[in-house]
Amino acid sequence: MIKMGWKQWPYWMKGGFSIIGILIILLIIPDIIFPVGGEVSYSMMTWFLISSPVRFILDNIGLRDSNSTIMNIIFYFLLGALIGFIISKIKQKRRRI
Repeated sequence: MIKMGWKQWPYWMKGGFSIIGILIILLIIPDIIFPVGGEVSYSMMTWFLISSPVRFILDNIGLRDSNSTIMNIIFYFLLGALIGFIISKIKQKRRRI
């Protein structure tokens, strides 16, 4: 059995899960720090800001009826994976020099 901890993960995977973790924190922390009664909460406003780019992309490619939560997770994971991939290429280039 191969044990794979955080340090053994590839950079793209670290980037993807890091971005998802940050988004989860951004959705949970505001309601804990600033509890608001009523229909609109800080996490709802944060969710609107987070989902706006994904909603824009889905509207432009014609997927208006898709599940936005799943698409948000996929989009931001891929964004984090891309950032992690770029960081790994930069680090590899520095090692060769």
